Parts: sequence; C-alpha cells; structure tokens
Amino acid sequence: MNIERYGPDSGIPCLWVHGWLGDGSEGKLLQDILGDTFQLICPDLPGHGQTPLEDWTFPKVLQELALLAHDCEAAMGYSMGGRFLMMAAAKAPLSFQQLVIESSHPGLQSEKERTARKQVDEQRSDELMEKGLCDFCDQWYSAPMWAGLTPPERKGDSEQLAGALRKFGLSHQPDLRPWLRTTRNRLLWLAGSKDQPYVDHARWVRSNTTHQVEWIDAGHNVHGQCSEQWAESVRHFLV
Repeated sequence: MNIERYGPDSGIPCLWVHGWLGDGSEGKLLQDILGDTFQLICPDLPGHGQTPLEDWTFPKVLQELALLAHDCEAAMGYSMGGRFLMMAAAKAPLSFQQLVIESSHPGLQSEKERTARKQVDEQRSDELMEKGLCDFCDQWYSAPMWAGLTPPERKGDSEQLAGALRKFGLSHQPDLRPWLRTTRNRLLWLAGSKDQPYVDHARWVRSNTTHQVEWIDAGHNVHGQCSEQWAESVRHFLV
C-alpha cells in the first residue's frame, strides 16, 4: 500500500483509513486540525490513490492494516475504512490498542440483505464507470445522507474505484456485531446525527456494547463537515 505520513515524528502515531472514493492524502487536513500532538499514518486502500487494485484480497488488506496498527497507539477509520479496521482487529486484536470508528456499518445479517446490497454496489459501480468520477460525485454527494456536505475533491481512476467497491463492498464483509459485543479493544463510535441509518447503527452499539458512542451535528462525513467537533472528540478520547 502507498502510505502518507503527516505530522511530527514525535507525535502520537495514529493510523487513519479513508472511505470509498477517498485516499490517504486527506490525512493532511485532519492532522492539521488535530495538531502536532499526533502523527497520522495514512494508507491508500487498494484501488484508491496510488495503491493499484491488482491482486489484493481481504486477507492481504487486513494483514497490512494490522501491521500498520501494531506500531500505532490508535487506529481511526471512516465508513469503508472503519469496517476494514474492525475486520482487521477481529483477526489480530493484539495489533490494535484503541479504535475510532466513524460512520461505519456493523455488517449485514442475512443472505437476503447481502444479495440486495451486492446489486446496489454493482449498480453504483456501473454508474461510476458510465458517468466518470466527476459526474458520479456530483450526484453521489447530493444524497440526503451527506446533509449538504460541500463535495470533497475526489481523484482516482473510475475503473479502479468501481473495482474496489465490487471486490470489497459491504455485501462481502462479515457481520461485526458479535465482535463489537466481545472485543476488549477500547473503541469510540462516531456518527452524524443527520445520517439516519448510521444514527440507528450507533444506537445499536450504545444499547448492546460498552463502547463510547457520540453523535455530531453532521451527515455521513463527520470529519469533513464538522472537523473541529470531530477533532475535539478524537483528542478527548485518545489523550
């Protein structure tokens, strides 16, 4: 994986894993907001940034993330990135100390749900290929879940990004609720209060686990829409 690092070498090392359509470069702004107390280690997931999709598999991605997390005091992930981190921590719990999970899905529970989600992701991938990244994002970020977010600049290859969704989408991922109930990893769960489906996921985490749960007045992309509040929550949890 291509890896970007932001912040001083003396900073608390924290892994940051972006979501679908993002890349590791977004860590620069986040480190600026968090301050020099932290150093962010920011990989590009396969199919994103400068990491080609190639022959990456789930086991290879999870192993790489666990290796990166092993030398970090915390691992933070957004949306797809948060799901990857939870899967990696379930496989290699001793590599992770603290986790911050933002706007992530705890997993699908039935084959019916998986089949339906696979169809949705296939359709999204096809639309991305047909429209191109710019036009796709214009439509993508107009959805209610983003709550008026100013669309972030997205770069990348449409074929690679579409392939990443087909290969690593939610329909291929396990139900993480059993892990969330039993993990001893310290965990902060963040959700945007205007992103209703993920509000419901956060409520499940609060009702069924002992993890810390916070809602911030934002849509799905909490760190992009309410960066100061996001940073305050992260700093309070980690320091």
